Formats: sequence, structure tokens, C-alpha cells
Amino acid sequence: VHLVRFAAAELDQVVAQINSTGFGLTAGIHSRLAERADKLARQLQVGNVYINRNMVGAVVGVQPFGGRGLSGTGPKAGGPLYLSRLQKPAATPHSMQSCWPAVAEQPPLTVVNRPLQSWQTVTLAERERQLRSVLAMLKLPGEDRAELERLADTLFSQARTWLARPLGLPGPTGERNELHFEPRGWLLYLVAGRQHRHLYQALLSALISGNGLIIACLGHTPEWLKAMQQTALPLQIVSFNPAFLAHPALSGVISSPDCGYNALVQQALVTRPGALLPLICEPGGQRLLQRMWLEKTLTVNTTAIGGNASLMLIEDSAPSGAMPPQGLASALGA
Repeated sequence: VHLVRFAAAELDQVVAQINSTGFGLTAGIHSRLAERADKLARQLQVGNVYINRNMVGAVVGVQPFGGRGLSGTGPKAGGPLYLSRLQKPAATPHSMQSCWPAVAEQPPLTVVNRPLQSWQTVTLAERERQLRSVLAMLKLPGEDRAELERLADTLFSQARTWLARPLGLPGPTGERNELHFEPRGWLLYLVAGRQHRHLYQALLSALISGNGLIIACLGHTPEWLKAMQQTALPLQIVSFNPAFLAHPALSGVISSPDCGYNALVQQALVTRPGALLPLICEPGGQRLLQRMWLEKTLTVNTTAIGGNASLMLIEDSAPSGAMPPQGLASALGA
């Protein structure tokens, strides 16, 4: 166990340094200040957060366990979404491409985080309102519009069920256990062929969940997509280049299950530097929607919040080399 002292004003920078390691399995927070503990729990990019208790002994159904980044892509063992991730849709025979097609020379992929950060700060209800407003202005054939609106109604209803509030989990008296669902970040969707229904579902699922979407087209780009790019949504449309799969801003790749390039995408994701990224190729529906989220388990010892908050405000006034104040030594277990 390492004890590191830092100025209280530098806490945000310390958390940023922890997140920048790329590893995110478990974090422990000890604080009598509930507001500070909750802020740290939101900021830390890890799979499990324990507040004012030990960091071992995760229980199935109580503290679903699993990390993110270099500590894993999910799902969380013992969580409500675990079983569905062990299932596979019926195999559909299709040809797999052995190499990428020739692509025209183009500039590197540029990802601007500002629209995504703004999108993630608005409420789920506001994201739904903005998406419905954009869908209403699209020029689509009657059948396509009706299908898109039906998909939106279904997916938005499912999103409200799962994302409106944390999922409460059982646990002993004096402990609060919650499962939080957070957006992954920037996702790249590979369009190779006429897979409009899957594209509709992936686009709506990614955006309603708070993600940004980069749609990379191998071939023709539909006009309605170009129109959506002109809105304030965190959405980019580009011509596909395999080099984009190594972009450090990506948090995952989406494609349809019958895309012939999935094996090549998997190979590229395995060999890319940085965090482990998932290839999300669920056929659609709620299972596709649920892959748009990262899971974070929050376990709080509710009996430890409050008490002698002055221990958290002790200033280091001792001269260099002197023993720390008795209160601080006690707080650190010295």
C-alpha cells in the first residue's frame, strides 16, 4: 500500500494522473466528507469504487466486479448484464474479407471533444428531446421514417429504464450498493454495405447513451447522414481508413454482425496501442443498447460518513522531517 501526500487543491490533477495510467479495476476512497467522496467516485475511471470500507470480497449480485481500459472491457461478473454477454446470436453464413480495400489518401482523423463533453452534461430527457428534433427534420422515405421513429420509441424507452437513475443492488445494513452506467466516449461505426436498420439502431443507441459517434463509410454516404452532421450532435461522418482504428480517442468500434470486415477490425483492435477496446457487433435491440455503457459499481459504508470532519482539514504545519500531527497519523493508520 502506498500513501501519497498532496495538497487538497491538487486533487483533480491527482485523479487525472491516476486515470491517465489506462488501468481501471478498483479504487478505494476514505473520506468523512460525502460530497468529496461522491465527486471522486464520479471522476475515477474504474470498474469498482469502495468508499470507507475494504476493497476486497466482491459478492455476486451485490458488487458486480470488472474493470475498464487496460483492466478489461466488461461485462462485470455477477451483474445484471453478464448473462447476455455470454450469448451469441445464431450464426449467419457470410464471406469474411481477408484484406482492406484500397482507400484514398486522406488527412488523419481529428476528434474534437467539446461537443461530446457538452452532450454528456445534459440530462437524458434533454438528449432524447434533441434527438427527436433532429429526426423530425430528416428527409427520409416514408417507410424509412416510420421505421426510424419506431426504433427511437423503443430504444428511448429502454434507455429511460436503465439510465434514469443508478440501479440499486442488495447488501447488508449500513452499506449502499449501486450499479452506475456511464457512456464509453467516442465510438466508431463501420458502414460497409446497405445495413440501414442496424445503422439506425447503433446511431440512436450510442447518442442517447451519451456517447459521440464517428461513422466511417466504406463507399456511399447517405444524404440523411450528411444532414445530421450539420447539427450540434457529437457526430462525425468520414470516409473509412484502417488507420483510424488506432486513434487514441476511440473507446470502441461498432459494426453489424454480418459485416465482412469484422475479423480485420478485431485484429486491428488487438494490435493497437493503448487501452483494450471492444468490437460491438450485437444484432440490435436492447443488447446493442447495453453495450454502449461502461459499468461502475459503487459500494459505500454509510455508517462512516460524518463524524469528526476536522481530521480532513488538518494542515501540515510541522517542519520538514518532523513527525506528522497525531490526528493525521491516526487517520492514516500510523
